[in-house]
Amino acid sequence: MADLSRQSAREIIEDIMISHGGITAEDRAVTKPSVLRSLASVRESLAKATTTLSNQLYSKDTRFVYELIQNAEDNTYNICKARGVSPGLIFTVAPDLIIIDSNEDGFTENDVRALCELGGSTKTASGGFIGEKGIGFKSVFKIASRVRIQSGPFCFAFEYGKDDDGLGMVTPINDEHEKLPKKVRTRFTLTLNGHVSFDDLVHEFNGLPDTLLLFLTKLKRITIRVPKVAGLSNTVYTYTYDETLQIGTVVKSESMGESSKVTSRQYYVERRVIKDLPADKARPHTSGAEVVLAFPVNEESRPIIEQQHVFAFVPMRRVGFNFQIQSDFVVQASREDILDSAWNNALLDGVAATFRQAVLHFRRNHPLEFSWIRFLPSDHIPEPFWARLRGKILEYLRHEEVLQTWNADRLARAAEIRLVPPDFLDANGKPLFSSLAGTLHCISSDYSRDDTDLLTALGVQTLSSHEFCHRLSFDLDFDVSRFKSNAQSDFDWNTRTARKLLAISESDFAMIQEINLIPLQDGTWTSASTAELYFPEYQSVPVPSDIGLRLVDKDFLSNAARRELYYVLGVEDCLPNLVISKIRRRYNTDFAKLGASVSHIRWLYHFLPEEQRGLDRLIPLFAHDGVPTYRARKTIAGERRVCDLYFETEDEFGVKELCREQSSIFPKKGVTQYEVYFINEAYLNAVEPMVLVHGMSWLNWLEDSAGVRRIPRLVRSVDSTKISNLFSWLVSNRPGQVVETLHAYWYSYKDQMKPEIIKFLREAKVLWRQGKEIALGATWIPTPELVKICEDYGSVRKGRFSHSSVVAEMPFLDIRTRLNPQNQGEWRFLAQFGVSFDANTFFYLEALRVLRTDSRLTTGSFPKKLGRVYEAIEKSSNSSNYEKICELFARENLILAPSQHNSMWIWVPVKDCFWEAPAFIDNRNVLGSHEQYQNNQSIKHLFNGILAIPDSNSQHYIEQLTHWKDRETVGDVVEVYHHLLQATKEGMKSADIRQSFEAKKLVYLPSQTSKKAIAAEFPELQDFFICVLGVQEPDKSTYIMELATLCREESAPSIAKVKSLLRDINSWQPLENDLDILKTLDAFPVKDPTGTLRLRCIEHTFVLFDRLSHAETFKGKVAWLDFDIEEMRSLRHLIKVLHLDARYTSRLVNEETRAQDAILDPSLSEELRYRAHAIFRVSTKHGDSLYQRLQRADVRLTNSISSTTKLILSGTTIASASTISRLHLQDEGDQISLYVPRNEREKELSYLTKVPERMMAYFGIKDRGAAKVFGDVVRSSRAVLDDVLESHGIMRLPGLMSESALGNENNMLSHVPNSSSRPESETEVRGVFSAFGASAADTLLDLPAGTKRSSERARSTSFGLVSEPMSENEEKMPSYVPKSSQRSDTETGIKFGFGVPIAKTRFGLPMPDKEDKISSHVPKSSSGPGTDISVVSLWGAQASKILLDLPADTKRSNERARSASPARATGLGGVFGVEQPSQPKADRTNERYRALLDHVIKSAHYESDQVGFSNEIFVPDDVFGTRSTNQMLHDMKMGAAGELFVFEFLLDILSPSLSRANWRSKIRKHVCVHEKYSDMTSYEGTEKADIIYDDVDGKFTDYLIRHDKLDQDIWIDQKPRYFLEVKTTMQKCETRFLMSKAQVQRMERMVIPPGESTAEVYVIARVSNLGQKGIDLDFIVDPETQRRNKQLRIEAESYRILHSCALPE
Repeated sequence: MADLSRQSAREIIEDIMISHGGITAEDRAVTKPSVLRSLASVRESLAKATTTLSNQLYSKDTRFVYELIQNAEDNTYNICKARGVSPGLIFTVAPDLIIIDSNEDGFTENDVRALCELGGSTKTASGGFIGEKGIGFKSVFKIASRVRIQSGPFCFAFEYGKDDDGLGMVTPINDEHEKLPKKVRTRFTLTLNGHVSFDDLVHEFNGLPDTLLLFLTKLKRITIRVPKVAGLSNTVYTYTYDETLQIGTVVKSESMGESSKVTSRQYYVERRVIKDLPADKARPHTSGAEVVLAFPVNEESRPIIEQQHVFAFVPMRRVGFNFQIQSDFVVQASREDILDSAWNNALLDGVAATFRQAVLHFRRNHPLEFSWIRFLPSDHIPEPFWARLRGKILEYLRHEEVLQTWNADRLARAAEIRLVPPDFLDANGKPLFSSLAGTLHCISSDYSRDDTDLLTALGVQTLSSHEFCHRLSFDLDFDVSRFKSNAQSDFDWNTRTARKLLAISESDFAMIQEINLIPLQDGTWTSASTAELYFPEYQSVPVPSDIGLRLVDKDFLSNAARRELYYVLGVEDCLPNLVISKIRRRYNTDFAKLGASVSHIRWLYHFLPEEQRGLDRLIPLFAHDGVPTYRARKTIAGERRVCDLYFETEDEFGVKELCREQSSIFPKKGVTQYEVYFINEAYLNAVEPMVLVHGMSWLNWLEDSAGVRRIPRLVRSVDSTKISNLFSWLVSNRPGQVVETLHAYWYSYKDQMKPEIIKFLREAKVLWRQGKEIALGATWIPTPELVKICEDYGSVRKGRFSHSSVVAEMPFLDIRTRLNPQNQGEWRFLAQFGVSFDANTFFYLEALRVLRTDSRLTTGSFPKKLGRVYEAIEKSSNSSNYEKICELFARENLILAPSQHNSMWIWVPVKDCFWEAPAFIDNRNVLGSHEQYQNNQSIKHLFNGILAIPDSNSQHYIEQLTHWKDRETVGDVVEVYHHLLQATKEGMKSADIRQSFEAKKLVYLPSQTSKKAIAAEFPELQDFFICVLGVQEPDKSTYIMELATLCREESAPSIAKVKSLLRDINSWQPLENDLDILKTLDAFPVKDPTGTLRLRCIEHTFVLFDRLSHAETFKGKVAWLDFDIEEMRSLRHLIKVLHLDARYTSRLVNEETRAQDAILDPSLSEELRYRAHAIFRVSTKHGDSLYQRLQRADVRLTNSISSTTKLILSGTTIASASTISRLHLQDEGDQISLYVPRNEREKELSYLTKVPERMMAYFGIKDRGAAKVFGDVVRSSRAVLDDVLESHGIMRLPGLMSESALGNENNMLSHVPNSSSRPESETEVRGVFSAFGASAADTLLDLPAGTKRSSERARSTSFGLVSEPMSENEEKMPSYVPKSSQRSDTETGIKFGFGVPIAKTRFGLPMPDKEDKISSHVPKSSSGPGTDISVVSLWGAQASKILLDLPADTKRSNERARSASPARATGLGGVFGVEQPSQPKADRTNERYRALLDHVIKSAHYESDQVGFSNEIFVPDDVFGTRSTNQMLHDMKMGAAGELFVFEFLLDILSPSLSRANWRSKIRKHVCVHEKYSDMTSYEGTEKADIIYDDVDGKFTDYLIRHDKLDQDIWIDQKPRYFLEVKTTMQKCETRFLMSKAQVQRMERMVIPPGESTAEVYVIARVSNLGQKGIDLDFIVDPETQRRNKQLRIEAESYRILHSCALPE
């Protein structure tokens, strides 16, 4: 074919067409009509045969599919195999055509000619080809009108219409080639004629059997494609075969779009070649064929039982077999069934032989070895031909060993195997006798019982009863007989075997009676035909074995079925009287052994008549040592033992337990021992406990009739007033069992109670729960009530790692019974021995003693359980036991009080306690001051009443002072002195106090001085020291002399002490001559340039830094006085009178400036000239020339201003520094010029700082207040300039009008006062209009009342404060300077100069108004932390040697002393004082804050005009504390109040779903000052918002919708989580508020997309007007969206927020 060209192929097609009478149109045109009619007649004859055969060949129009597959199987596939590709076929089914693609090698000329011949074929009958008849291909014309074939060089078509003559099916027509897909070498294209619907075609293709490829040898893959609306349906069949396992697998893969499905089937395949077949005309060239059987199995290799196809290479139909059959059957023309011929019958024999061959493979070690039988053909095959196959297969298999025996040890034929019925099987399904007699075997249990019919058909029989009996006899002959085995594991087997024997027929039963299958007690086996046999028990009672009766072995009678079998065989019961008579005869002659005795006594217990229940005295009982014991008086005669026998009980208080230590009772020889003998235990278990005979149990009968004792003897048998030896031993050696023994046998002992016995038992030692011994009369019964009380007290810690419960520590009796109200009465008998049952006073005292041992009670907080014990003692007590209570408390220190030295608690004696005493008492424990005691009336009565703990008095106060002195420590001495002073007012004699102070030296000084001046230490105790102690009054010289003494006499005086004395001296406002002594002393703390601190004299060269900038510049270059600026301010009087004010660096520093490259700024110059009048009014220099020069002054801009700063002291420059400056003022006679930086920021700083300072210097003004005035002149607008000056007290100049009044520069100049109108002298002028020539004190008095307050308000803004220079009499006057110092000129867009107000911050917002909080300046403490003097030196001064400093202005002096004395400020003394907050001020703040919170809570729930609503207005510093002192605390308390308002407001609308758990703020703890929230603590988790609320019920969402905060259409029915951030101000809503960066980021992250709802919503709860009558609340929902909509404005970095109400229109 490879050498054949397309042209040659076309010529072949034309030749075939002509040979079939085909004629082209050209030839038809030149042919005679008669010839054409003749040709048509011939074609018509041929066509009828072709059409008839095609129409009748198959019953189905769609059978052509199999024919095409058959043709494809017969093709060659050498090319694709060589390329490793499996041979395959692809069907593409469309509504109008079908395309069949194949990768076969391609058509040859012979293939084409055979396809065009009727009955022709290229296939031989020798095998390897499955097609026949040569016309199977023509079946495609049942559905096709045109068939086009393209293969190799051939491309032709067949056409056949409804009215055609039929030769078109075999007459080819050349066609044009098309490009075929890769790997496709042959394509059939069928144009459908519409006779079969598309759905039928698809159904036919879908119905192709999965096993289609199973028996094809070449094709390995068939694909069917059907285009559908949902996509291309693709079905692929593939086949693989494992030759080793003989398993063929057919896989069917189906896909549609993205969905797919894969199924597979497995088959065990068996092949066999059948030779020498009969001749058949359909197989003229062959005499053999292969038979292939396929057995379908599932994934577990189990048979799939369903009907399978019969194949003749392609499926024909199902005939009833469960396996598939394939062979070269001779089939009918329709190829849908086979013919009944000799050939096919021979093949049928071959199928049976192949089935046998398969079974021989399956029968062992194969997955089908026990299930292959299910493939046997049934006897319901309807077709005669196929029905013969069943018999053939069975005949083959009956002669083969194909069945497994029971033990799988061999294979057997069907005749050698027995089916075992269920009643011949044991519980495990095994045969009762697995090996049968002879050659018979039981069939394996692995065969299913469902297959019984199939096995029977194969010839297997069922086991018979007769065969079973033979097997029993066979088993008994073996040494290891299963029937003789009595193993418990064979119980069921014995039952089944016996029942089977009982069910055997009468004829077979006679055979059983002769078999020795009855076991006897002597170990022999006998048959039922021998002498009398008895059962070994009667009514379950064993018959004694030593009295001469033949008894069946009891061990074989436990099985009821066997017992029944023996009964049927003739075994009898023993009668009681027969046995009793034999027992009595037995004891007439000899003793019985123990085992026989037990059986005898047991039989007598069961069967003696009721009137003869007593045991015959001649019949003994064996003791535990194996010796027979009789019931009579003890004798030694003969070998008889006569004594009591006891039951050997197992409980802890039984005699058996006592006996274990009997040898320790009488360890010495010669002492009569109390011998105890127990009944032999063989008797105890002889009868079941539940058995009753005549109403009496076995043990009770032994006790009652045989005299065996159960209860330990309590009293002696000869004297009932004395305890028995046994019970005495019990008390001594088993104290833990005494109570239990009494309780257990009280029913017997109660009648034996006599006074002597009761006394003995009351004093007897017993065990309590700790294992300790205690007298019985000192214990409590552990009733549930008492135990519950103790359980509530918890546990006690006995050591570092040891804990014990209070219950275990209480003296509760150690009893095993768990008491309850129902059984407590059983123990009431113990009351007569002194045992307690109730929680009385002594019970609680005992509990207190237990808690006293708990080391944990001395750490941590006060244990509430201890308070409950104290209360219980008080409530249960009465006057009769007060004395014992006091005795116990005094003896054992049972009062718990806080330690005075640490946070521990200690147990203290009564004598070391007060009930009430002042807080300073620390040498005794003040119980009434403790929170746990003070409000508890029961505890108060116990301590203050029953225990008589006193209140403190004045004598105790003196003892307290003595205590401090002796211990060299100090407490709140001031309070002690106050209380002693009060004591004198209440009647105590001052002389007594004075005497004690003199004798014991009880005056305390926080620091040691030469004369002990104490006015500064105790300023408010004037009456006490003067009137009571008689102390003298010191004066200022006292402190001066003390300082002088300190500096002279000590080699290294304490600098801290020196500083303190300098402060004290300054407070007395000394005169210069008072200080002469100090001028020669090294009394001033000075640091040299190296930083070394020393005391120097006043003549030493040092300066006083009154400027921070000067300190930063010149430290390290000069020596300076070691006080900071604030301290020097407080010492300004001392500095002045010592003439040290001349050493202020502000007076010593000279700054020389220079400017270059300047240009004139007309605008700034014009503003400066406009202010000439104002500057002239403020200045101290006057005159026409000055005023005129000011009117001509100008302002110049430059980038180069340099400065040289020099520090000049006494005319000598001692240090200098060069820097860049912001201002140069140049006065060149007639012209004054200001040089300022061009940079806007530097220029702004110049006007704010340098211009006011330089003007002060230029005009010679020293008062620093002028800086503020000049600054206001520079910054004020023209409209308010005059008003600003008047507010500073700067009066108008007579005869001189301001610029605002003049109107223009010319008029201004014309009204300058001349020399005649000026004041006569400069002094007079200053007196009229200048405030800066006088002293600072006078100046401040001239200022308006609001000036200072206005200045203070300035401190609260968002701007920083300028560090103002300080002179001798000035107050600090701040100016505004923006905090941000890094922005460029372009950042603000604001030009700065004269008259341009600082109206906006960096971000363009108004400056804070007057209501903004201020950071008030709080001076540092002027006194140090104490002195270096030891404690001992601070005590011991006598009152007569102490001076008291009390100036005339007592109040002011006291205030001064408070500020200077840390001892008074803290309430403690000197270096030993512990810092405590100033209580009155803290109380005031907390009280005001609590009032605010109360106002907040009410405001959240009520309208402000309701009755009882407070109209109070709250001041921030009064409520939150001074902000400058603790800004963070101030702000947190304000924030907490706002959060409380929101939380309380939400409670009204969201309860009960809102709780405190939703409040997740760290600062919420601050509201605990309010009683409603006293237990509120800080939130411990990660804070994401102040309040987080899951709106599970939609209430909050509904609220926000109703108030137009959320869109109803979007948010209705939504239940998001809300994150509420509360922002609070004391001012109105427009006030800005702050947010952290994290809050802003969270706000941005939680933005709500437009038109959507989200699961989380961010809300700002805006609280304003906090503390006002009407607090406002607004919910800002989704603030990020509002920011984007310009309803909120956020300023970068500091995140100040303005709501829409604050934004400009």
